[in-house]
Amino acid sequence: MLTLINFINTAYSFYSHNWQLVYFGGFALLCFLRLILKPSRYYALLLLGFMLLLFEFEYTKHLIPHVRENVTELILVGPARRSFGATNTFFSKLLPVIMQFSGWFFIFVSLFFVRKDSAASEKNLQKNS
Repeated sequence: MLTLINFINTAYSFYSHNWQLVYFGGFALLCFLRLILKPSRYYALLLLGFMLLLFEFEYTKHLIPHVRENVTELILVGPARRSFGATNTFFSKLLPVIMQFSGWFFIFVSLFFVRKDSAASEKNLQKNS
């Protein structure tokens, strides 16, 4: 019984710490499987949107400190050190916002534009048959 309680606590801790990974990863996996079974632009754009959101979550959570360290130590040496503020702002503030905006944009486009077009084309096919 103690093992079950430890497993439940571990699962809850993982979920509470990585809930975006669970949701975005699950939706991306479903879209990928659906894309394999029946390819369509709708699921391709959904997959792209969820993968961008998933990458943004992991980038913000784990990669920003390492990117900041690598950029300052490896790329910005000598006189280029002055541009650290702009580079740091781009990699730690602007890039995550761009990725999140792009991910939600692809999801929005697939839900409201591509899906509507595919539903209209299916109606036309049924009407012409």
